[in-house]
Amino acid sequence: SLLGGQRVVLQHFANVLADRAYQPDLSPGELDVLRLIVDGLSNKDIAARLDVGEATVKTHVAHILGKLGVEDRTQAALAAVTRGIIAPR
Repeated sequence: SLLGGQRVVLQHFANVLADRAYQPDLSPGELDVLRLIVDGLSNKDIAARLDVGEATVKTHVAHILGKLGVEDRTQAALAAVTRGIIAPR
């Protein structure tokens, strides 16, 4: 039925808005790392760019994944852009 289709569409938009409204409490360092993940940099390259150790980057990545509720870097990058946390360049 048409009404059933409207519900699906409305639910989809409600989910999109909810995702965008959810802004995790990322630290400035985590945001820096997330921006560079979105840019496609490796942990090694992120560490060099930010002048920190690779272990620090790995810690930030683990925190980012947990705070965003995702399982990997690709999902983190996608969530960051779709939720409006990081603007794509």
